[in-house]
Amino acid sequence: MRSLFGRLRPHRLVPRSLVTAARQWSYLMEMSDWIGGHRAQDLDVGYDRFQLFDLVAVREGLDREAIEYLEFGTAGGAALRWWLARNPAPGSRFHSFDTFTGLPEDWGGIKAGTFTQGGRTPEVGGDPRVSFHVGLFNRTLPGHLLQPRPPRRLVVHVDPDLYSSTLYVLTMLAPWLRADDILLMADFCSMRHPTHVFRAFHDFVAAYGLAYEVLASSNFGHQMVARVTAAPVDARSALEPTKP
Repeated sequence: MRSLFGRLRPHRLVPRSLVTAARQWSYLMEMSDWIGGHRAQDLDVGYDRFQLFDLVAVREGLDREAIEYLEFGTAGGAALRWWLARNPAPGSRFHSFDTFTGLPEDWGGIKAGTFTQGGRTPEVGGDPRVSFHVGLFNRTLPGHLLQPRPPRRLVVHVDPDLYSSTLYVLTMLAPWLRADDILLMADFCSMRHPTHVFRAFHDFVAAYGLAYEVLASSNFGHQMVARVTAAPVDARSALEPTKP
């Protein structure tokens, strides 16, 4: 069979567009199954993600305790400003990661450069708790993760749209994640882009064994919030060098 497969090279017989469509359809079916299994947690609020954020903030106490907020894909800063206003704790820290020049590559039919802010960081009223990390994630995140993990609860807003960016962020953060940390996944069940965030999240879960609980979602899973229930990697052992 292997010899026959190698000789026939069936990829030459199937149009690339058909292969792409089959892959999209496969993930759409997986997505449909996920949505069906989480209907009880889904809010009927359309695309208003802030109602979802508010529900989770109140339920999890994220509007009262000091948190470590990491946002990947900030664009104009609407979500960042919302969390700054919702969490006034002086001990909270907010980190924004973005190029501010738009998508680094095409996102389906949405072209690279879309969502650009002209390289300018958003206005946050001079809040001293905010730090901007400007550049591609693979240039800015590794240096940030060299510092010790803060004791505050992590709230990670993952909104870079792309499969590659989403998977990179999650895998890099694996040693930092602990039980009770919060993951906010934007464009999760995207009908137009089923092979991006949804696929990246489940590839990460499969590879790292992340245990999580879905707290809530909105618009049939378009936005999803999960609480980590078991760390995928022991943060201390992963970040400390092995002794001979």
